[in-house]
Amino acid sequence: SSGINAEWPLRPGEYLLTLKNSCIPYDLFVIGKKGISSFTFLKEAITDSFISIDESVTYGMIEAIVSQIVSLFESAKVDEIKVISNVYFSSSSQVPKITNILPLSIDKMSENNSLDANYLFEPNIKSIYNDIIPFYIKTQIFNLILNSICCEQIARKIAMKSATDAANDMIKSLTRTYNRIRQAKITQEISEIVAGADSIS
Repeated sequence: SSGINAEWPLRPGEYLLTLKNSCIPYDLFVIGKKGISSFTFLKEAITDSFISIDESVTYGMIEAIVSQIVSLFESAKVDEIKVISNVYFSSSSQVPKITNILPLSIDKMSENNSLDANYLFEPNIKSIYNDIIPFYIKTQIFNLILNSICCEQIARKIAMKSATDAANDMIKSLTRTYNRIRQAKITQEISEIVAGADSIS
């Protein structure tokens, strides 16, 4: 994730520690400089990284990422794909979240729906799978990248506003200090003039 969040390195670190404690192997694909630096700090082995993904990312730019991930899943080298990233909820709430990508899970059907219905797939289920699954994964990852980019821009905006407010407060404080010193100097000069005039008279 390229999003800026002070808590971000902690979430994947905790999750990866859980995997290690359970003796579950994993491959780590990292997108963005922030993620790379975070996992390097955590001394994690990075399988592959992508640093050219930024706010100018396009839908087609993540094709290589999706191809690698899907090929690992299809070849049964991995049985699960999860994405850890910052997710945008509001301008004041962006939190790290673990999103399940594969395997796909079917939400519990409502009482009015049934899985027993007969469906006809054209041209066939395999062809549909080969087209839809990569598209679904690409859309999911693209959405998560956009979320992270949004979180980064929000964090930058908040940081710049905080810096601007701090600078304005400093300017006000220095202005008040300058005015007090200037006023004190003027008062002292007036007092000296008056004292000099009194001595002459």
